[in-house]
Amino acid sequence: MIKSVARAAAVIGVMGSAMAAVPATAAAAPESVRPTASAAAGCSWMSRTTTSARVFCDGNGPTRYQLVLYCTQSRVATGNAPWLGDRRGSYAKCPSGTTIVDYDIFIG
Repeated sequence: MIKSVARAAAVIGVMGSAMAAVPATAAAAPESVRPTASAAAGCSWMSRTTTSARVFCDGNGPTRYQLVLYCTQSRVATGNAPWLGDRRGSYAKCPSGTTIVDYDIFIG
């Protein structure tokens, strides 16, 4: 779920419109893909560190998905927006000197 207007604004424009957020159950560093995200689109981590992550969401295009990382120092990192089922995944990296605080997976 989009947690603030600022976060929503950061996503608008990447694909020309806001995407629906997969509901988040808790604000935490990404230890695993949240159960609600996994259930909604079969999402799973391809890789993750304290500063970057890549997620894959199963399914069929043309519906797209996008990883958004919320980083320290109020920074936001948006990933690319592949179609559901694209095995390249959505990759995002926090700006230099920042680390991941939270994340959202947007589907739409």
